Amino acid sequence: MRLRGLGRDLKVSGRVLKHADMNAHNTFEQTEAVKPQMFDGITNVSEGVLMAALPPMSVVVLTLT
Repeated sequence: MRLRGLGRDLKVSGRVLKHADMNAHNTFEQTEAVKPQMFDGITNVSEGVLMAALPPMSVVVLTLT
């Protein structure tokens, strides 16, 4: 993913929800089979451009401040 036109003093953090098994889900017995984790796929933030590598089968939330 690449976002352009962002401010120079940009701070980025993120959370990701992912699992290697596309059918994985939480149950009453396995309450944390799939859980949010810190996202470390931000590859570059410079000159108003943010680049990130998104994992397959994931949901990523980025916070830009």
